[in-house]
Amino acid sequence: MGKITELYNSGEYETFIKLAENELNNTENDFEFFLALSNAYGNLGNYDKTFYYAEKLLEKEPTNYYALLALGNYYFVLEKLDSAEFYYNKVLSINPNYARANLNLAQLFVKKGEKNKAIEQYIKAIELFNQNNFEDEVLLYSKEVLKLDPENKIAKEYIDKLKM
Repeated sequence: MGKITELYNSGEYETFIKLAENELNNTENDFEFFLALSNAYGNLGNYDKTFYYAEKLLEKEPTNYYALLALGNYYFVLEKLDSAEFYYNKVLSINPNYARANLNLAQLFVKKGEKNKAIEQYIKAIELFNQNNFEDEVLLYSKEVLKLDPENKIAKEYIDKLKM
């Protein structure tokens, strides 16, 4: 298991895929590699396999928000924004405190030209980052909000607070 994980972590996706799929073939109920396989195939641009493995994981764990986020991300990459939005919202319905899903949804709204919705999602993520003392993220995404709305009071307050 260690070698397979090392291959994935080092970005050697093709070798990882061969070993991980072989491992899946040797066990009946071992689905721990599904998300990693989905991500590996996504990094290689094979979206059919990306969706296949994410959906296989969701068959076993329908509320696995990492798999749902991955599906949203790949739909976003493929510019199927309505599908991406569906999956990001599904993630947030399961785990409303998942800042990454809020950020991805904010970026989706930026791409769709829905500035107010984007700001709302960015602010939700910023508040989560602030609660967990992730100051770099608070600063970074507060600046993103100010790019969309230079007069945004909430973003300005976070930036001023961090400068003290």
